[in-house]
Amino acid sequence: MRELINVEEVAGLFDISKATVNYYTNIGLIIVHQKKKNKRLYDKEDVSRRIEKIRNMMNMGYTLRLIQREFALADLEQAGKL
Repeated sequence: MRELINVEEVAGLFDISKATVNYYTNIGLIIVHQKKKNKRLYDKEDVSRRIEKIRNMMNMGYTLRLIQREFALADLEQAGKL
């Protein structure tokens, strides 16, 4: 069973701001798995994996635009659309 966490929990878990969580969501780097009473809920395992990957890629010099492109391609591959 998935453990769902809200924006505040994501921010606290990864020591980032809620604005950063919302920005990553809006540009497609992290995915909302469910909305409940107008609150975004994230799969803890999925968001953990994605934020770790974002951090690693940024440490290697990737821009957010390049990371966004890589994630979009990976999501399409996973969905079987490539």
